[in-house]
Amino acid sequence: FSYDGERDLLMPLHFAESERLGKALGSDRQAFEDLAVAQASRHAVFGGIFSASGMGYTERAADVWGGVLSRERLSAMAEHAHLRSVIVYPLATENRNVLGGLVIGLNRTYESLGEFEQESLRNIVNVIEIALGKALLHEALQVTNQKLAASNDRLKELDKLKSEFVSLAGHQLRAPLTVIKGYTSLSMEGTIDGA
Repeated sequence: FSYDGERDLLMPLHFAESERLGKALGSDRQAFEDLAVAQASRHAVFGGIFSASGMGYTERAADVWGGVLSRERLSAMAEHAHLRSVIVYPLATENRNVLGGLVIGLNRTYESLGEFEQESLRNIVNVIEIALGKALLHEALQVTNQKLAASNDRLKELDKLKSEFVSLAGHQLRAPLTVIKGYTSLSMEGTIDGA
């Protein structure tokens, strides 16, 4: 999910599933792909990514997907797919600005995972955050480069206009000055009398 802070809305980016979950979802898959979570920062599970805990967790799929499918359909799907718990990890910048969330469905509870498995999940999230941060930095650099290129083009245009102005002004000043110089020279030689 990506997060729109102005609207406090989590919007789906990608939905991937195991073969077992794909079979369990059947025609309901589209409902998950189109799900947007309103008031995300106050959501029972998603809200965890905005708090100091930094993780949302539930053992009931309805806590996450309620409103998408009926409780009965969610229960049947969770049972068929062996979905026992759902974790939501924040995807955030280094200064904790939440950019989105990663939802992971597990076939057992989080507490039953070994320390290595829990650390592996955190490491996967960290790698995604680093990649996301680099992608955002790359995007910002491209925008800055485009702005600099536009500014550079404008400066070249202004430099050309300046050169044309100096050339034109120089030409326009030379003609009267040449006449004045000529008359001054003739006057100093005594060829013509000064008035």
